Amino acid sequence: MSAPSTIRFKVRELAPSEQARFAQVLDHWLRPDAAISASEDCPLLLGRGARSLRLVAECDGQIAAHVALHIQRMRTPIGLLRVGVVGAVATDPAQRGHGLASALITRLQQEARTLNLDVLVLWATQPGLYERAGFVRAGQEWLALLPLQELPDATTRIRPATEKDIAALMRLHDAEAVGTLRSVAHWEELLAIPAMTVLVHARSAGVPDAYAACGKGHDLQGCIHEWAGPPQALLALARRCCLLENRTEIVVMGAPFQQAALQEITKRGISVVHGALGMLQALNPNDLLARVGAKIDSDGSLRDNAARVITNEAMNATPAEVTLFGLNAQRGLLPLYLKGLDSM
Repeated sequence: MSAPSTIRFKVRELAPSEQARFAQVLDHWLRPDAAISASEDCPLLLGRGARSLRLVAECDGQIAAHVALHIQRMRTPIGLLRVGVVGAVATDPAQRGHGLASALITRLQQEARTLNLDVLVLWATQPGLYERAGFVRAGQEWLALLPLQELPDATTRIRPATEKDIAALMRLHDAEAVGTLRSVAHWEELLAIPAMTVLVHARSAGVPDAYAACGKGHDLQGCIHEWAGPPQALLALARRCCLLENRTEIVVMGAPFQQAALQEITKRGISVVHGALGMLQALNPNDLLARVGAKIDSDGSLRDNAARVITNEAMNATPAEVTLFGLNAQRGLLPLYLKGLDSM
């Protein structure tokens, strides 16, 4: 997967007692100019109470590379999936080029199989490392750039979310076809992420019927990356986000199953871009394909042309054509969308 290393190193777990001290080092590697720590942005992955697996490569007694894995259960139409979210992959700039990150990814894959995870998922600006490790572009999402002048005003029904709204937020989040399983404690951590605005749209009795999370921490500024509720409420929430942040437009990210909102947006003449969700590796493809009614023959092909395993040709296709676990879109297959992971 990588060129042989020219240095000696060992892979081990990062001890809980090391995490606070290492946080500044990790920030320096990942985001040297950011005002917000990665541990604040990603509380479920890197926060003080995170139950994630964190691996490091150590050279001469010093940590030289790092990767983290957070296990998240996901509701989908094919049942619960155990998803391993890979993040905070970083190497000391002075030690790059020696295969340290590749070694950590390999060890992480081994651990994920031991933990019986269904899939690994990550987001990468430089996908080459992960493609060599067996990850492919997968899933679907749509993005729309909403101009302020196209958005309806519902100011009197919108207010900032508080911890008192968590029960309503959970109900809205859990009502959708796909989403993470979140505890009240998880919601409390997510609402505390800095530089993120979470608004609710409330009915006449004050009970929220929609919510939107905008501008998560250092990432996704000017973007509503998670939301639930009816389309008109979403658009009103988007308008309020624009006004609060003094913006003339805002990006909304959506899932394939959120068709009502997509139709409401496109009928206003707003263009929508479709793309791949991220990079993913199925750790047990036979099981996953069986759950969507497809089988892999011994030669690796799919029976009855229900779908076909992704090839180099398919990898060059339009990202929107790439769906479940690297398979091309076919009727009956679930267009994968891991709703909720952007907030971790």
